[in-house]
Amino acid sequence: MKILKSKEFSLWRRLWILLRQCRIKRTVIAFLTTSALCAIQWTRSKKSNIAMGPVIYGTKGKGDRTATLVEEAIIEGFRHLASASSHYNNYNEDAVGRGWKNAALSIGLKRKDLFLQTMFISGSNPDWKSVAESVVKKDAPVAEQVRASIEESLRDLRTEYLDAVLYHNLKNVLDPLEDVLEAWAVMESYVDAGKVRHLGITNVYDLQYFDKFYNGTRIKPTIVQNRFHANRQFGPVHLRKRFRELGITEQLFWVLTGNGSALKHPATKKMAVELDFTPQQCLYAFILAMGGGWMHPLIGTTSRVHMKQDLEVAKRFSTDNFGGSLFPQKGMSGLQEYAREVFKKPELIVL
Repeated sequence: MKILKSKEFSLWRRLWILLRQCRIKRTVIAFLTTSALCAIQWTRSKKSNIAMGPVIYGTKGKGDRTATLVEEAIIEGFRHLASASSHYNNYNEDAVGRGWKNAALSIGLKRKDLFLQTMFISGSNPDWKSVAESVVKKDAPVAEQVRASIEESLRDLRTEYLDAVLYHNLKNVLDPLEDVLEAWAVMESYVDAGKVRHLGITNVYDLQYFDKFYNGTRIKPTIVQNRFHANRQFGPVHLRKRFRELGITEQLFWVLTGNGSALKHPATKKMAVELDFTPQQCLYAFILAMGGGWMHPLIGTTSRVHMKQDLEVAKRFSTDNFGGSLFPQKGMSGLQEYAREVFKKPELIVL
């Protein structure tokens, strides 16, 4: 049995007295009941040394409920928020800032307890929108757009630094490399100044393009965010090996939205029964086990029940246990078998 030091004993004794006298607020109780989840909300990529949540709460498309949903997500146990500049259509970054601040006040978190991630979007991107509070225009020089975007994100998220800033590429047509590198150079200057800690890029599915981009950067990307869907080769696989060689972590979106057939597949339903999970939980668990600490699913649920379920996946399935998390008898071969049966791609599992 662990012997408590006098200070520890005194703190626990006072807490117990408060609980018995019913003088403690409900929010503090919520903090205590979710403390176990909080403890598992950080993982560290083996080479890039970047701390992020194993599961990430995505804030896109939350509209007027953004602040409330962000607050709920954090109270339930999420510690990594993926946002984007308010110039990005369907994002409300000011509400994200209000949400995390409210949650932190409610359960006693500090800024360092969270991973706040944002995304720069160029005026040439069709998802770009005008923002009344912003001085930057759509046709402004790229460098000016980046500076305005990051400064506005710092303001809207109510923080002195950003854990990560991602460059948002076009969905179907990659932005010209020279434009990306020009923007990236400004992003690097914010890392130099200590206002940004990590850089990343989205929607990169071409190895040649990625290598040229990577070699043209001074501060290397530690994050690549891609769509997990058949029309994007689920990653794709040939790039995944390169990412691991370079110590880059992957963030995967559209895990549920783009894989309805996988949710209905008999193999997923069988797994759900065996694990006492929902099919949705099974897919998130598969991503974590497949990634082995290198992949993190973005989760955009608006249901508090689903938030709890998704966090349970991170709690039950260690990212360090690889295939053994889901297939204790078969390990990685079990993962490959599932990938072959459900996604027709056993090569998804990078050994």
